[in-house]
Amino acid sequence: MTEKKEEATVSRRSYLKYGAAAVVVVAAGAGGAYYYSTMPPPTSPTPSTTTVTATTTASAAATTKTSGFFWGDSPFEMEEDWYWTLNRSALAYANYVGDRMETIDPHMHPEEQISDITYMMQLGIDGLMGCPTDPDALVKTLDSVKSQGLPICVYDGTAKTASIDMAVRVDSFRLGALCGDALVKKIQAAGATLKGPVFSVTHGTVNPVQMDRIHGIEQEFSKAFPDLKIQEYYCESQTEEAKTAVFEACKSMGTPAAVIASNGTQLIGAVEGLQSAKLAVPTGQPGHVWVAGVDAMPDGIALCKQGLIDQMVDQPPLFYGSLAMYFLRLIKLQGESALPSIGQTVISDATKALGPQSDGTYNVVLPDINYKGVRPFQYPTWAPCPVVNDYGHRWLQVNATLVDASNCDTAPIYANVAKVWFSES
Repeated sequence: MTEKKEEATVSRRSYLKYGAAAVVVVAAGAGGAYYYSTMPPPTSPTPSTTTVTATTTASAAATTKTSGFFWGDSPFEMEEDWYWTLNRSALAYANYVGDRMETIDPHMHPEEQISDITYMMQLGIDGLMGCPTDPDALVKTLDSVKSQGLPICVYDGTAKTASIDMAVRVDSFRLGALCGDALVKKIQAAGATLKGPVFSVTHGTVNPVQMDRIHGIEQEFSKAFPDLKIQEYYCESQTEEAKTAVFEACKSMGTPAAVIASNGTQLIGAVEGLQSAKLAVPTGQPGHVWVAGVDAMPDGIALCKQGLIDQMVDQPPLFYGSLAMYFLRLIKLQGESALPSIGQTVISDATKALGPQSDGTYNVVLPDINYKGVRPFQYPTWAPCPVVNDYGHRWLQVNATLVDASNCDTAPIYANVAKVWFSES
């Protein structure tokens, strides 16, 4: 998740009531990715829309337009543009299939989320989606929702209960390992010889998600460069603390071989620390310090274009809420048995029928629609991915998106989409 708020580029006031599918946002928006396009849709609708609505497989109804359902949506928070893009993408899908969705911001507080879910139950929702604010505190409430016969699909987080029908999120360690592997390959392709320590900037041990991320990056470094010393710094997701930590580390330990970070705010702070130490040298020039991290924030994109960040990786929020709703619809229309099974690999191929395939995989396709200048489901790089067991429920372990100087302006990341959906102009 992204902690930094990009208020300068996002109009919250215009977002609070944008209505189309009766979405109610009680407060305003967190990190991820996927190709977007501001081009108008093709004059002859293709591929995904035509193929999906034409299929007659068990899961076709999940994407076919029907008179809709009413979903309750309880995100982690709605105070950042990362979550705004997630929510609006889900709204785009709800609009397409004719559903309604009520989103209430719990402000990251479990007690508020429990109250919100109770309220939405009283409204008569057909199912619940969202991101549990605490994996333990929400268990009793989710169990209660499930006991009343309502399906539950979560995104970007989870809870320790089998009452969840499907969780849609990345694996944090795998996310970091993907970033670390990509950076290692860049270093090796450049034929660079690494000297000095690796400065590893993360939130702290109280944040297991970020610890998993940074350990994933560190694993790839340790495998490729076993002689390098990795020094961790805990910065509580604060840009200034990361800047100070890296600056002081440079002064005390010398020029690092690389700097890695577990989220966007710390990644930016790490680069600023190198700049303060006068060690920020663009890629390809003598003295360059290799830099990588999780999250591709607007400031990170700018630094990437300057050659000061070599590699980023981002989650797929455009698909998080939309896939959760897809599976909610599937359960309501076909039953829980229609979901992909634990152990199956889920693909997204618009040329194939939906649902189970002859090779044992399971196909899920969202319609290639144009919503307010963006085609959010145009490039489904979240798949292929496995369905694994997590606390007794299905976890769709979606893929992430690699971002570097070659694609940072066009990559399917929240920062690029937010510029279209939430700009002041």
